[in-house]
Amino acid sequence: MSTTNEKDPDTGQGVEVSDPSKGTNLMNTRLSAAESLASIREQFKAITQEHERLEAERRRVLVAERNQWRADGVDAHIVSQPGRGRKLERKHLVSMFEVISNRPNKWERDVSYSLIYVGDDGRPEWGPYVAPSGNVLWLHRGTYVCVLADDEDAVIVSAMKFNPISAERIARAASRLRGLARREHMRVSIRDTSVIVKSPMNDVVHEGDITSAYLWLCGIDEKAIEDRTKNYWEPEA
Repeated sequence: MSTTNEKDPDTGQGVEVSDPSKGTNLMNTRLSAAESLASIREQFKAITQEHERLEAERRRVLVAERNQWRADGVDAHIVSQPGRGRKLERKHLVSMFEVISNRPNKWERDVSYSLIYVGDDGRPEWGPYVAPSGNVLWLHRGTYVCVLADDEDAVIVSAMKFNPISAERIARAASRLRGLARREHMRVSIRDTSVIVKSPMNDVVHEGDITSAYLWLCGIDEKAIEDRTKNYWEPEA
């Protein structure tokens, strides 16, 4: 109901007069419980869609950064930020390693890392290792640097050009490879990181580097290893 100001004919002063024919704005804007719920759902849907759009854009930026480095011939990976502890930031150095796990009827790859602190030379050995169980291999790839990061993920790229693997570490990896070859009754010829594997009949059965030869001697086809997070970062259309 609304009111108007009119003059009293006897006193000449204004008085408020109610007009019952007109309702109030408050009554016109009231929503039923069902309408209120529908409005909340629409708002929630809009928020969810915006969140999904921003998440898709975040992934796109990370993938584009990684792919650009790969196109330039530099090994690059997207890694997850730790749930606790110090997070990666640009220019942080890390020791990167791949974890090759034996799953039913396949081998899968995860990329992991450990931070390298100033003055810290506690980086792990370079090259491949086999876990005591035989179901997991660690492939230490050397020093990488973070080039892009947010609170959830980061892009790391190889810093081999500026921080090459030492001859001592390569020699130790070659020694481990020779030991594995002897156990498999094979012979290896190693020059720097290039490897030729020969059978007991002196036939060449594999040519590659220390890591690929190690995988081959373990019965693993390097090209058949699946990236565990590939479908997350590169979903099929």
